[in-house]
Amino acid sequence: MTLYDVLPDASVPLSGPTPVSAGSVPGQNAVATFQGTAGQRILVRASNVTVGTSTCCSLKLSISRVAQPVLMGRNGGIIDTVRLPSTGTYSVMVDPQGMDSGSVTLQTFDVPEDVTGSIAPGGAPVSVNVGSPGQNAALSFSGLAGQRVSLKLSGVTMGTSTCCSARVGILKPDGSSLVMGTLFGTNGGFVDTKVLPVSGTYKVVLDPQALDVGSATTTLYDVPPDVTGSLTVGGPGVNVSLGTPGQNALLTFSGAAGQRVSVQASSVTVGTSTCCSFVLSVKRSDGVTVATTLLGTNGGAVSATLSVAGTFSVFVDPQSANIGGATVTAT
Repeated sequence: MTLYDVLPDASVPLSGPTPVSAGSVPGQNAVATFQGTAGQRILVRASNVTVGTSTCCSLKLSISRVAQPVLMGRNGGIIDTVRLPSTGTYSVMVDPQGMDSGSVTLQTFDVPEDVTGSIAPGGAPVSVNVGSPGQNAALSFSGLAGQRVSLKLSGVTMGTSTCCSARVGILKPDGSSLVMGTLFGTNGGFVDTKVLPVSGTYKVVLDPQALDVGSATTTLYDVPPDVTGSLTVGGPGVNVSLGTPGQNALLTFSGAAGQRVSVQASSVTVGTSTCCSFVLSVKRSDGVTVATTLLGTNGGAVSATLSVAGTFSVFVDPQSANIGGATVTAT
C-alpha cells in the first residue's frame, strides 16, 4: 500500500496557449481560470498531452458550471462550444485518471454565432463557410409531412480528412434529430432519402469536428416517389430511369417455391463506377432480402432460389448521389 500526500491542485490563469502540469502526485489535478462574459461562446482545446499513455482515456477535462467532463488522452481533444451563463471567473479542470500524471496545453477560443441561411428542397445549392473553430452552420427549409428529401455535400474544404472532418444532421421542427450527425470529409457526402414526419421548419446542420474550418456546398433534393413497375420471369426487360439522387426503382414479379431466378441489369448508366454505383436486390413480400449484389456500369446479375411462392420485388438502389438508368430482366 502506498499513501500519497496530495498537494493542492495547481492553478494558473488561462491566457493564450497555456501549459499546465497535472498530477505530479497521483490524485492531484490542475485548474486554469479565465474571465468570461454572459452569452459568450467558448471552445477549450487540450493539446501536447503527456498525461498517462492512453490516446483516448487518461484524463477528464471540464469547465466549471457549464461543461461536464470530457474523456481524452494523448491525442488531445476539445470541449465543444458552450455558452457562458453569466459574467465571471470560470475554471477548466484537468483531472488525470487512475495514477496518471503529466502535462497538457490548454487554449480557449472565442466562438462567433453559428452561420445561418436557408435552402429549399429541389432548389439551388447553397454554399456555407465556417471560419472559426467551434462554429457550425444551420440552413433552414420548409417541409411538408410525407415529403421525401435527400442531401448532397460537395466542394468540401472543411479539415483535411477525406471522410471524417465534419458531421451533417437534419433537425425536425421540434429540435429533435431526423438525421443524426453523419460523418463526411473532403470527398463530400450524401444523406439518403428521408421522409419528413410533420410539416414545419427543418434545419440542416453542418458541424466541423475538432478545430476544423472551411466550406461546403449543400444541395437538398425533393425526391419523387420511387419508380415502380412489374417484371415477368422469362419476359422482356424493363427500362428504369432514376433522375433524382435518393430515388430507387422497385419492380415486382411472381415466383414459385423452389424456382431459380436470375435478375440481370444491363445498359447501365447509373453513376460512373464500373463496379460499385448501385445495389441490385431481390426481396420477399415481407421485406426479407433473398439476394443482393453491388454493381456498376458494367452491369451484372443476382440469382436466387425462391423458398416460397408469392410476389417478389427487385430493388435498384443507386449509391451516394448517383442517378441514371438500367434495363432489368428476369430469367
